Amino acid sequence: LPAVPGNECVARVVSIGDGVDDLSPGDWVVPALPGQGSCWREQWAAPRGSWLQVSPLLGVHFAATMSVSTGTALRLLNDFWPAQPVPGTPRVLIQNAANSSVGLAVIQIAKARGIRSVNLIRRRSPAGLGVSGAGSALEADEALVEHLRSLGADEVVFEEDLLGSGGAEVRRRLRSRLPSPVLALNSVGGDSSAALAKLLASGGTLVTYGGMSKQPVTLPTGLLIFKDIQARGFWMTRWGLEASTDAREAHFHELQALALAGHVQPPPVEEIPLADWHLAVGPREEAADAESLVGQGRRTAHHRPSPSPTGSRKPLLVLGEVP
Repeated sequence: LPAVPGNECVARVVSIGDGVDDLSPGDWVVPALPGQGSCWREQWAAPRGSWLQVSPLLGVHFAATMSVSTGTALRLLNDFWPAQPVPGTPRVLIQNAANSSVGLAVIQIAKARGIRSVNLIRRRSPAGLGVSGAGSALEADEALVEHLRSLGADEVVFEEDLLGSGGAEVRRRLRSRLPSPVLALNSVGGDSSAALAKLLASGGTLVTYGGMSKQPVTLPTGLLIFKDIQARGFWMTRWGLEASTDAREAHFHELQALALAGHVQPPPVEEIPLADWHLAVGPREEAADAESLVGQGRRTAHHRPSPSPTGSRKPLLVLGEVP
């Protein structure tokens, strides 16, 4: 610090320099390197190679959030799904944090590709009607399950059930409904990642792209020896830095095609005026720390997801007017 935060954005071209003949004022662009930071700004002068053109038909919300979360979902499926699966290989994946922005996109892209998904989520509150407010919490849980199913989720499992005393029965029920997954996507770590690995088919792959529990990824020795489970990692920023220009362009073109075909929806957001920024940054105790990040930006609106069944929080900062 000082630094300009923000890992993804969409911008409108206002002027072009000499020698630029493939962009015009009014065109929409996104940073060519996903996760490069410095996106929370009103104006940005950068070389032509720093930008990729996108269609305004995507809408502001999708275009501004496609680079990191939706992009990560696409790369997880493109880079880790078996390229030449053995005939008869089950087209099933499993993931935790299924109601995160990445998880929602994984569900939708998998559905578009004919891949069935098993999705782990956490309850909003301890189960049981004896808990204060449990009735509304149960309703929220049911609404979340239905929402994930509406996006294409085949199975939705509460993580507490899988990790609890009844976990063996949950695994038995899943195996009776679907073949064992060949790919597991882990954004949590700890016991949750081990639970994913236990459900994988022999030779399956566990990919870790996040660690929300702040616990290490631990795998039972037997899974490595007897089932040859593979453990991999993924970081969207690293992919962007290492990929060729052609690969990055193809990646964004595929994202656009999925959205324009209606296969992937943008995350729900709620516009919040900059003057009310404290409503968008999270818990009240974090407001003081966040104040220094807001700075002196003008005509700035901070977005947070509107109340929705997902419970997912996808912050989106809109600087100025894109249209």
